Parts: sequence; C-alpha cells; structure tokens
Amino acid sequence: MTTVVRILAYSYAADHYDEYIKIGESTVIKCLKAFCNAIVAVYAEKYMRPPNEADIVWLLEEGEQRGFLGMLSSIDCMHWEWKNCQVEWQGTHRGRSGKKTLILEAVASQDLWIWHAFFEMPGSHNDINVLDHSLVFNGIVNGQLPPVNYVVNGHHYRMGYYLSDGIYPKLATLMQTIPHPTTTKEKLFAQRQEAARKDVERAFGVLQIKWAIMQGPILWKYEPDMSDMLSWVNVDIDKDISYEEGLVQILDTREKVLSEDFSQNGYQFDPEEIPELDAKRSKKAYDLA
Repeated sequence: MTTVVRILAYSYAADHYDEYIKIGESTVIKCLKAFCNAIVAVYAEKYMRPPNEADIVWLLEEGEQRGFLGMLSSIDCMHWEWKNCQVEWQGTHRGRSGKKTLILEAVASQDLWIWHAFFEMPGSHNDINVLDHSLVFNGIVNGQLPPVNYVVNGHHYRMGYYLSDGIYPKLATLMQTIPHPTTTKEKLFAQRQEAARKDVERAFGVLQIKWAIMQGPILWKYEPDMSDMLSWVNVDIDKDISYEEGLVQILDTREKVLSEDFSQNGYQFDPEEIPELDAKRSKKAYDLA
C-alpha cells in the first residue's frame, strides 16, 4: 500500500523501493493494478456517473449564478505523454508536440466534479475527433439525461449546454466564446465565457498537482492499465470534493443550531465564532475538533 500510493503521488518508478520496502518490481505493478481496479469497482458507480435530477438542478443553479443559464459544465481535452508507447503505434500516437501521447476528454463543474472522462484516444487526434468518438452526448441522444428546463429572453429551452473553446463544432450543446469581440456586450460575454470554461482546465491542474504521476510521461506499456489508473485518480478527486461538501453541511448545521440556542436565551450570535467554509471557492477541509 505504501509503495502504491508513493508511485501515484510522487511518480516514482516501480523498482524505486526495492531495498526500502523489500518488494519486487513485478509485485509492485500487480499491487498497483489491483489497488486501482478495487477503488474503481467500489466507488466509480457513486462518483464517476452522469448527473441525476438533483445534480442537474444544482449545476443549473451554479451556472445561473455565473451568468450562464442552462450551463451544465465545461468540456476540454488534455494530452498525457506515453513514454513506453509500442513502436508500431508511435506514428498514430504522435501529437503536434512530436511526443507520443494519449488524450483525456473530461467534463468538470466549478467545484471540480469530473462526471465524464473519455480516455485512450491516440495523440494524433484533435478535440473534434475525440468528441466524435466520445459518449458524452449519449445520454441526450438516448433520452437518458434528466430534463433540463430554463428560460432565456422569453424562450423556453429543454437542452443544456457545455462551455468549450473555439476548436469544437457549432452545436446546440456547445457554447464557444466570440473570437473577435467588438462591442461592450461581446467583450463582456467573451470574458465571462473564457473564465467559466477554465473549470475543466483547473480540474486537470488539480489532478496533476495532487498526483505527480499525471505530470510526467507514463511508463506503462498497455492502455487498459493506464485507463484503470486514470479512473482511480478521477474517483479520488471526486471523493475529496464529496468529503469537503460534507464538512460544509456539518458547519452549516452547527451554525444554525448555535444561532437558535443563543437567540432563545437572549444572546446575540456572532457568526464569526464558527469557521466559515465556502465549498465553491476554497474547497479546504477544516478541523471540527
């Protein structure tokens, strides 16, 4: 367990702890795969899932507060270098940087909830090709996504959308910025859209900062192994968010109870006595002891 977490957190090689932990390289790799598969099997259904009706309402409220009615999340792709790419695949996996990469497409909300991740596309593809193979719109096509209802300028809409950059196609489910804004309204819209769509890029940054194995080139040889490991990383990030939101609810409940007790006894309640936690901005856990 110690070796597995250190490999994920510090991006050490599998044989780095041969003498310290007294465990062989092949055993470390087996433990790493088993650990990732176990975490994904237990928690993926709870955290790596499409949004339900309650999630849709919450995402719409979050988007409305930021000035985007009907916004569900933001979508984008990142490239992950694959050092040990097999020779016969190096041509198809060589990206624009000249390195062999694999592409991760993700949809993330403002609080870094990654509820869609599509992996294993070769690095020679662009975001449009990845979107063509992705399953992100399957819920809409098959009628499985909960209804999304909102009104803008008197028009009723029943389909949400995702914020994206300019490379994505012009679809009803994607909203890009204005490339060359001229008027004040266009400039304001472009500024707000470009700021809000950075949520998914911020999620990529958190993944790379928390788990160093995402920063450098991956050393594994097979794509399914990397896919399992990446799924575990996403599940872990979502678990942290859920834990911190639980602390928010505890603090809010504690503040409410104390406020009622103080008011009933004739005291004036000072909210500053309770640590404040803003889940949508700081995402920091506080000690309740």
